Amino acid sequence: MISVARSALRRLEAGNDVVETPEPAAPANGEGLLAFLRARPRLRALVLGGAVVLLAAVAFGWWYYGGRESTDDAQVDGHIVAVSSRVGGTVMAVKVEDNQRVAVGTVLVEVDPRDYRIALQRAEADLADARAALAGAQAGVPITSTTTASQVSAAGAGVVRAQAGSQASGREVEAARARLNLTQARLREARANAERLNRDRDRQDLRLFKERTYATAVALITAMGFGLYASLVLMPVLLQTLMRYPALQAGFVMAPRGLGSLVVMPFVGIAIEKTDPRRIIGLGFLVNAVTMYWLGMLNLNAGFWDFFWPQFIQGAGLGLLFVPLTTVAMDRIRPEAMGAATSLFNLLRNIGGSVGIATVQTLLARYRQTHGNVMVGHVDAYSPASQILFNNLRSSFMAAGADVTTATQRAYAALYGMVQQQAAMLSFIDGFKLLAVVFLLLVPFVALMRKPQHHGRNR
Repeated sequence: MISVARSALRRLEAGNDVVETPEPAAPANGEGLLAFLRARPRLRALVLGGAVVLLAAVAFGWWYYGGRESTDDAQVDGHIVAVSSRVGGTVMAVKVEDNQRVAVGTVLVEVDPRDYRIALQRAEADLADARAALAGAQAGVPITSTTTASQVSAAGAGVVRAQAGSQASGREVEAARARLNLTQARLREARANAERLNRDRDRQDLRLFKERTYATAVALITAMGFGLYASLVLMPVLLQTLMRYPALQAGFVMAPRGLGSLVVMPFVGIAIEKTDPRRIIGLGFLVNAVTMYWLGMLNLNAGFWDFFWPQFIQGAGLGLLFVPLTTVAMDRIRPEAMGAATSLFNLLRNIGGSVGIATVQTLLARYRQTHGNVMVGHVDAYSPASQILFNNLRSSFMAAGADVTTATQRAYAALYGMVQQQAAMLSFIDGFKLLAVVFLLLVPFVALMRKPQHHGRNR
């Protein structure tokens, strides 16, 4: 509209009566303002700068006043930390001002050092006095140490031996208690079997023992139960106490005994029909005697296979005994007395096993004490071998970081433990060899039994 008015004014001034075509309408206010600013670059830069300053002022005001509140009743919640000195003294100068920010290590005050210098000189004088007293005392130390070193060493050795003996005695007491509990359990079982035998006495025909073959077979099965259950007790104790086998691995080591019986028994059933069962029984006792002696030759360096083959062969030997011995024992028994005969046969086998377990546990403890006392008598200060072993043990403990006294004590304890370990192994060896002798002595008694009447070709 402004441009139209300006055109009309120019026409009036020029006196021109010709009507001109009106100019196009001006753009809207916004577009005109933009065109106006484009036509004036300085004004545009000024407007943009003012807008930027205005936005910056608004942002600063929002930031500055956003975290503040206006109030006429304000309170301040603060923490006052008291700083106390670690030493006392006269303050000579203060190095900081009130409300001054300080960092770690900044000197706050300066204390008069004269009191502490006096105290330091006094302490140095006391130290010199103590050093003089120490120098005077050191003159008598070599003489005193020379006279008392042997006494201290002997007393320490005695203490170590007493401690080792106490520990060994404690272990022996625990083992004896375990054996006592096992023996008592077997004794209760034997008493129960005896009571059952007495209770069933009326039903048992003791005249069965007049039959020589049956009586011999019952005696042999009782002795076999003695050796079988005794060896079953010795082996797991040996594996878990001396060989340090865990329970699961000890079970794996004992498994070959059952495997040997499983392999041999089918062939035993066939062999009974083709040969005299008494020969098979005698062979079974010989095999068990050999395997018991074989186990009696082992030592603490034995491995898995050293235990595998003796037990596998012993299982095969047990397979040669059970079926043939039962067959020979019951061959001459009347059918009406078969029940009484089998009950007595099994009862006396269990009683033999109980007696074997109790006997071997008692002998094992006695053998261990006997061998321990004998071996300790050969380990003394006058034995060159004992001195060499003791010095090697002490040197190894000192190399591991122990002082002389501690290494000496540990060497005595280790030496005593080695003696007890070897004594325990010898007791197990004696137990196995005793069982070998028992099985070997049973072989001649096989000849007392008669040949079965209903055997194979005699049917």
